[in-house]
Amino acid sequence: MDESPSQLVSEIGAQLARLPRPNKDFLVKSLRQAATALSQIEQPSSSLASKKMEVMKKLENAIQPLSKSIIKRGLLRHSDKDVKLLVAICVSEIFRILAPEPPFEDRYLRDVFKLILSMFAELADITSPYFSRRVKILETVARCKCCVIMLDIDCNDLVIDMFNIFFSVVRENHQRSLINDIMSIMTHILNEEASKPLSDVILRNLIKEGMAESPAASKLAISVIESCAEKLEPFVCGFLTSCSLDRDAVENELKEFYHEILFKVFQCAPQMLLAVIPNLAQELLTDQVDVRIKAVNLIGKLFALPEHHVAQKYRNLFVEFKNRFSDKSVEVRLSALQCAKACYMSNPSAKESSELLSAVGGRFLDFDDRVRTLAVVVVCDIARLNLKIFPPELISKAAERLRDKKVSVRKKALQKLMEVYQDYCNKCSEGYLNIGNHFEQIPCKILMLCYDKDCKDFRSQNMEHILAEDLFPIHLSVEDRTRHWIHFFSLFTPLHVKALNSILTQKRRLQTEMQSYLVLRKKQKDNSSEEMQKRTKNSFMKMSASFPDASKAEDCFHKLNQMKDNNIFSALEQLLVESTIINAKTMRDKFLKMIGDKHPCFEFLQLLSSKCSFNVFSSEHVRCILDQLSGNISGYGNLEASSTKLLLVIINIFPSLLRGSEEQFRMLLEKHPIKDVLIEVLAKAAPYISVKFRGWNTPTILQSLGCIAQHSVSSFEAQYGEIRSYIIEKIFQIYGLKTLVKSFLPHRGSHINRQIDELLHILLSLLQKGDAFDGIILSASDKPHIRLAAAKSVLRLSRRWDLHVSPKTFCFTILMAKSSKYMEEFIKEYSIEARNHQPSAVQGESFTDYPAYVVVFLIHILAHDSGFPTEDCQDEQVYADFVSPLFWVVRALVNSNVVNGNKDLVNDAVVYLLSIFRAIKRAEDAIDASRTPFPVDDNFIKRVVQCLKSQFSMVVSCLPRRGRKYQEDGIRSGDAKYNTLNLASHKQAKLLGIEATEMHGSLRQDIVLGHRQRCAVSESVGLHIEHCKENAPMSSKPIQEKQISSSCDSATMKPSPSLSQSHESGALIGKRIKLLSPIDKCFYSGTVVGFNPCNKTHKVMRCSLCEWVSFSFLLTELQLLVMQLVLNLYLMGIPFHCF
Repeated sequence: MDESPSQLVSEIGAQLARLPRPNKDFLVKSLRQAATALSQIEQPSSSLASKKMEVMKKLENAIQPLSKSIIKRGLLRHSDKDVKLLVAICVSEIFRILAPEPPFEDRYLRDVFKLILSMFAELADITSPYFSRRVKILETVARCKCCVIMLDIDCNDLVIDMFNIFFSVVRENHQRSLINDIMSIMTHILNEEASKPLSDVILRNLIKEGMAESPAASKLAISVIESCAEKLEPFVCGFLTSCSLDRDAVENELKEFYHEILFKVFQCAPQMLLAVIPNLAQELLTDQVDVRIKAVNLIGKLFALPEHHVAQKYRNLFVEFKNRFSDKSVEVRLSALQCAKACYMSNPSAKESSELLSAVGGRFLDFDDRVRTLAVVVVCDIARLNLKIFPPELISKAAERLRDKKVSVRKKALQKLMEVYQDYCNKCSEGYLNIGNHFEQIPCKILMLCYDKDCKDFRSQNMEHILAEDLFPIHLSVEDRTRHWIHFFSLFTPLHVKALNSILTQKRRLQTEMQSYLVLRKKQKDNSSEEMQKRTKNSFMKMSASFPDASKAEDCFHKLNQMKDNNIFSALEQLLVESTIINAKTMRDKFLKMIGDKHPCFEFLQLLSSKCSFNVFSSEHVRCILDQLSGNISGYGNLEASSTKLLLVIINIFPSLLRGSEEQFRMLLEKHPIKDVLIEVLAKAAPYISVKFRGWNTPTILQSLGCIAQHSVSSFEAQYGEIRSYIIEKIFQIYGLKTLVKSFLPHRGSHINRQIDELLHILLSLLQKGDAFDGIILSASDKPHIRLAAAKSVLRLSRRWDLHVSPKTFCFTILMAKSSKYMEEFIKEYSIEARNHQPSAVQGESFTDYPAYVVVFLIHILAHDSGFPTEDCQDEQVYADFVSPLFWVVRALVNSNVVNGNKDLVNDAVVYLLSIFRAIKRAEDAIDASRTPFPVDDNFIKRVVQCLKSQFSMVVSCLPRRGRKYQEDGIRSGDAKYNTLNLASHKQAKLLGIEATEMHGSLRQDIVLGHRQRCAVSESVGLHIEHCKENAPMSSKPIQEKQISSSCDSATMKPSPSLSQSHESGALIGKRIKLLSPIDKCFYSGTVVGFNPCNKTHKVMRCSLCEWVSFSFLLTELQLLVMQLVLNLYLMGIPFHCF
């Protein structure tokens, strides 16, 4: 009969006790048998305590011999591993069977636990053949909870060692049951008696997550803290609070890591730190920069925890954290920015996230470039998370950093903004977003980098690559790309268009030069002369200018020229003519694959092939624009105009891209309301396309021919004879006349081989009679418009063909000055240009550049006109008709509405007109200086002026209906502004002294005094006298103060001593003077209107000429003066040089 396990254990114990020196084999065999037998013994399960105690007593007696033998034979400290392992197994089983009572005396328990801990220390070696047995020991110890005995026998050091062993041996690949056993042992210890040393061990291992040696240790520490949070809280919180308040006073090596510890603890047991978190606000306010940086990083990580909502729970802490974005330390601001993205992502919809975005946006203008750069990066990264809810205005602000003063900021902003724009394009393509101006501003800002002079990377050579390959996502369709082009082109300013034209023109220049080189290379095979080599070298120099490094590119071109592989040149030639972007990309990829990235010139050929390809705009882009216009003929708003203008920009540089879309373009041109731009597109592309126009109306055809004549001279000249005959002999119209004129005014000064004399003769006939050909009969209503068109044509042609325009033609043109529309355009353009180019008064400017000087020529023509009324003519209407051109010119010159309300320009015109009239009035007969002017009846002249006014008010009803609209516009533009400038009475206007006043000095000085001049400050008010002519009539009635309108000011002031001595009492009354204002240090014109002998002060009326002159009164006075001049000059026969 077999023995029971307890009897076997007892016998084995007895055998070990009898042998004085048992060998290893005997020990191993005996201990293995004992371990097996012990594992088969279970504690009694009887519910009766007496019976259970009796069974336990029997088990204790059976096991006691083995226990004594282990102690007596010193097996706890045996050196053999096998023996030690078997002893440990036996000991752990004995603990299990006899639990909860310890099976050994207290004096032996320390050695027993040391043996057990030595087994735990080997758990890291999972490949050991003993690993399973060691795991069994751990399981048994955890099950019987015997480790708590170490606390009872004051073996706290062993407890700490055990904790350290567990943290050191735990591995990620350990089975879950093993980790649970370790957790069970540690939890039992902590629940029984937690201590600061144990807490330190746990915290030390808590921050080991980032270490490669044992990331599982951190997870174990987290599990322990989660399970024993209540027991560990006093020790953990005490340590963290001490570190936060006075870190230097803490004597613990962990104090340097307390921020990491706090964060980890908060992640696993946030309830432990309710009293600790608020203390972090003090760290944000400390003077130590390193402490503030660590505090910012910690708090940023706390706010980034998605489920804890720390920012909402600790509002005061969030406010202080937000203030760190404007911290005085750059490093602190950088740390705050680095935390912003994670904080925002934790809860994008929270109010705190919006506040964080505002704080980040506030750093766009930081004085440190690193902060500005990081702010752009953070904003762009956050925007890419969800473009739909991100504030678009913040993207606009980020785009402004493309204008930053630091190149590094501009480069980073360019990179991040392109990433945002690519994501935006993808979202629009997917239908997730609609196209919006804020995001479309990004390419606009990028284009402005072309004007950056500080960085070579932003030159047009590199910007082409950005537009072609970096701006849009790689797989974005041409249709979507074109949609975006149209939208952000609608936001372009002239500077944007100029930058785009510069990029495209450079690309076109290289393509053209490359085509010439390829042709030259073929010729060079047959004739390799020195001239050919020189032309080749010049071609390389021109093409290399399109590369970022011109010298390096030129060397590469020479290397390319020496290559013998004709496949390379054939591929480049094909790229130059392939106008579709998809095919061009396929050909380019095939070309680069053929070369291989190991080729020494691979990078150069990669860039060259890109520049040779139509990758910015292609024929597909043109087709998409035409589709867009065809589908939105009306009601497409500003984008319709943007589409046509973009099409014009593309065709202007690459006219061949319209090839293949001729029929679509023709149909669009027939229906589309914006024909002017489309006609110009047609003119640009005319040499490259073939379009059949069916059913077009004549004006549209003539407009198209006019644009072609200007932009494609060679194409037009080939058909000029036929076109001329058709216009002159069959359908003479204003559009036909414009077409002929445009053919002599080519774009950018191209050379014309035809003679202009015939056209000038036709224009002269039109100006004289209103028609030029006997075969074409024009209606009476058409003739005024034909004459007006002829006059305008002469003016346009005179800019280039002035030497060919006869005086007679010019004379008839001048007499057409009633056309206020074109005269106003002339005055507006040249007034502004003359003012912008005005030299300083010291240099002695000439006012012949101002439009007012045209009056000199007009008066000359009137004075020498053969149709001048006879000497005895008393018909005021005849005189009014004759002098009407001067009336219209003067009216336009003093109309501030013509020059966009610029009163300074009107003031200039009035001053120059007065100077001209006075100079002419002082002119003497070149033959007989004693000859006196012919006396003119003032009443007659007033009647003439009244006729002029009547003619002006009735001009609308006198014209044919077709011209009524623009005449009404002219009257409105002429009178609307002046209706607000009429004075209260005619007496106030007399203050000007127009009839009598002569400015002091020469004509040049007179003009200069018409402007406000800056002068140094003077203690007394300076008075500049303008002497009156002896025969100048003065106003006979005094001017009362109550009559002075609000546009004039009066001043009572004491003159300087020198002035008082030379001009006593009222000698200055009626004099024109200049007043130096002590406020803005400027001179103001005025008239002395009174003198007080008591205090010897003068009363001066100050006014601004262009602010309160009545339009009707000014015209009346000017016309009176002019009529006298013209009549006198006619009778005196004064030659032109006297002007």
